[in-house]
Amino acid sequence: MGTWLIWKMVAKNKGWRRTRNIEVLQKRHEDGTYYPDFWKWIPDNWHIYNGVVRLARESMEVEDREYWSVDALCHVLRFETSIRDRSQNEVKINNNCTSGLARLIMAREPDLEGFFKIRTPPGKEEAVKLDGSGYYDNGEQDE
Repeated sequence: MGTWLIWKMVAKNKGWRRTRNIEVLQKRHEDGTYYPDFWKWIPDNWHIYNGVVRLARESMEVEDREYWSVDALCHVLRFETSIRDRSQNEVKINNNCTSGLARLIMAREPDLEGFFKIRTPPGKEEAVKLDGSGYYDNGEQDE
């Protein structure tokens, strides 16, 4: 069964709709853990989102990875574009936005849910998850 068909089935069951409307995305996904300028950055950088999704899926299929670092994928994407474009149009990825990119990808791409290890940003102990629970409600902190 193809990835697209799996996504379509999961999306139908969960009622997910794909959108790139930033206001809708922010309302749907903002939980206090995104870098403050992430929602300003993503509208001009969907090509980076798509590139990271492509690389993540390739690494799952080819290398049989269960998880990987979004930072590593961004470095691979930078390398690929610098080689392909001979550094004329090198991809510019704000390192502050990579954690938000990982969170958004896992929220929007069901087959990549849990693929990136994420941590609560420093000073965000008061942040809450989308279900309203806190990140430290169980008394344990993320490593």
